[in-house]
Amino acid sequence: MRLSFLEPTDITFSMGATVAYDTTAPPPGVSFGLRASVSAAPGAPFRIVGFPWISINYIGASVALTPTGVVPFVLLRSFDFEASGSILDVAITVAVTFDQPKGDFGILFTLANLDLQRMLNAIGVNANLGPFNVVVSNAAFSFARQDVRTMSNTVIPAGLRIKANLVWLTIPFSFETVVSTDGFILDVSASQVTSAPIFQGVFNAVQSVLDTLSINVKIRDLFQLNYVRMYLVMRKSQVAFKFSLQAVVLGVTININDVGFDITKPGEFFTNLLKEEVLKPLTAACTKNTIPRGSSPIDSCPAGQEKQGALCYPLCPTDWQYGSYGKLSICYQNCPPGYRDDGVDGTGLT
Repeated sequence: MRLSFLEPTDITFSMGATVAYDTTAPPPGVSFGLRASVSAAPGAPFRIVGFPWISINYIGASVALTPTGVVPFVLLRSFDFEASGSILDVAITVAVTFDQPKGDFGILFTLANLDLQRMLNAIGVNANLGPFNVVVSNAAFSFARQDVRTMSNTVIPAGLRIKANLVWLTIPFSFETVVSTDGFILDVSASQVTSAPIFQGVFNAVQSVLDTLSINVKIRDLFQLNYVRMYLVMRKSQVAFKFSLQAVVLGVTININDVGFDITKPGEFFTNLLKEEVLKPLTAACTKNTIPRGSSPIDSCPAGQEKQGALCYPLCPTDWQYGSYGKLSICYQNCPPGYRDDGVDGTGLT
């Protein structure tokens, strides 16, 4: 078929009609159906003249009617519509289906390759979004009372579903939620958070102040947020919450993968998380054991003893040391690997 208001003007058009006997329909028990679709050649979508930023790959619809003896003399038995194409290079798919005898209804909307800055440039809007630009790699919205199929045999799953993978503030985000008759699921995550330019700018400003004050601290080594995820399930048959975190806080590396906790006590969970993963490594301490040792005044010391001042002391055991905190007559145990020797008040605490 050739249509002058389209580019290219040649398209593939199909149409069909049906008459069917239906035992579920009211008298006279028949239904009439009409189906039509327009398709572009593979890889060559058609456009409406004057709207070059809209391209169409497929448009199709079908409707089925059942005659009745009362006004308006027909009943809508089923309806289907489906279209795919792009607007400003954003790929879009829309599908709607309705089946009255089965009580089915479904709607599906998807998009991909959305770049807000590119769209503004394409329509001539002089605006630089910078880090506030939104880039959506893919997103979908759907709703169906139960699983239904579209004209192209695509399944729309039961429930309300929203899903998106996007970048905002140059931070990758992932979002998915499912709401059904028995509850809902929520899954949210973000990655490479502190690698984003907006946070790097903050780090640069703070680091400049620290350097000016001659404070030998590298702020990027103290704070990093690489990945965070929250997964929540609240259904009649299941209630669960999982948390993941990959970060550096005050120089302490935190790596938590899908740790579950009681959703009614989030404060307790995060308090313990802070205490165990951050504060404990920063304030970790061990008690250094001590043992007394006698002494005797002599010019030279026999084997197994050492001279300190005018006195001889028995040698301390291997990896122990003497008099570290002003008490020559006591051996102090060295700290184990990974601990810092603070020597608090000569007690050997570290």
